[in-house]
Amino acid sequence: MTLNELFIKYLEDIDLTHQDTTIDSICYRYNSHIREVFGNCKLEEITFIKVKKFQKNFLDGKFRTSSKKKYSVSYANIVVKLLKRLMTYANLMRYVDMSIEEIRGFETIKDAVDKNKFKEDRQIIWNLDEFNNFIKYVDDEKYEVLFNILFFCGLRKGEVLSLRWQNIDLLEETITINSTACKVSGVGQIVKSPKTVNSYRTIYINKSLKELILNYYVNEKSVYNKNINNHFVFGGINMISFTTLDRNFKKYKINSNSTDMNLHGFRHSHATMMLSITNDLYNVSKRLGHDSIEITELYLHGSSKAQKKLAIQLENAVENKKNSNYGNFIQKLEKFLLSSLTNPAYDDKQVNEIKEVYDFVKRQQKSKI
Repeated sequence: MTLNELFIKYLEDIDLTHQDTTIDSICYRYNSHIREVFGNCKLEEITFIKVKKFQKNFLDGKFRTSSKKKYSVSYANIVVKLLKRLMTYANLMRYVDMSIEEIRGFETIKDAVDKNKFKEDRQIIWNLDEFNNFIKYVDDEKYEVLFNILFFCGLRKGEVLSLRWQNIDLLEETITINSTACKVSGVGQIVKSPKTVNSYRTIYINKSLKELILNYYVNEKSVYNKNINNHFVFGGINMISFTTLDRNFKKYKINSNSTDMNLHGFRHSHATMMLSITNDLYNVSKRLGHDSIEITELYLHGSSKAQKKLAIQLENAVENKKNSNYGNFIQKLEKFLLSSLTNPAYDDKQVNEIKEVYDFVKRQQKSKI
């Protein structure tokens, strides 16, 4: 049996236990990197020594991307793991009879270590000043809100693209993540369930972000003049594509002369900012939807000022606390108007009138602080 023949059997076995997107990724990695080297080889010809040589060639840059760049160490590890998994499957199913020495040889093939990983991670984050400089050049309200959510909430780009208005509760000031967008070969961009249980989560948003989202919501509702709760927050009836998001992000980075951070860098930036403020690994980990605290810990860049900042924030919260009856009344009125603004029963004209009252109440509240 050849490896190509084995791969067909392997796909049949995992069809019921793996999501379509995962199978699509497995097929891409096999067809792009493994098939050409080992596809027509008999299983008994594929030794651990040949696999180790394949790993070394991958890491040395023998295989290149379409833009002639070396693949990352982490990607090389994923491809080699797939090849090892196929050979383990072949031995388990008795399609090949490996000797004990050969089995142990495959076990010695470990993930390569990316010695520059920490250095690279430090180079792809923005602090608050850098983000504020970037966002000044974003002249489209849709993308202004989207980038603010990425920076101040730490969502993955698939999570933010699949958001619907029903996932945002402006009254409780929360965003619920229960889906993600992904690409499927031959199908296109779809919405699916998050990959892990921990990715399902509800996070609280800061008040300035809430106001930004509220204004955007009112404007979007005026466009459709109907209940938009089931619409995508970014795109309306159809969500915007990954390529469209990437293209616009690149444009705004160039216009603002920002450092070349990728979209996932928003997530790193948010984690670093939150950890520098609170130093609370557990709750930041839950906010990001990580499976373990260890993953979040990779984002912590050793801020020695974290505890001091937390104490200052606590003191500011005590000093700014308002207990007057008038303040309580204004807060209750604000919540009532906010619940009315997000009520789909009101038409476009009524929503705008309520928004005027809401804005007046907000101005009164600020004048008393």
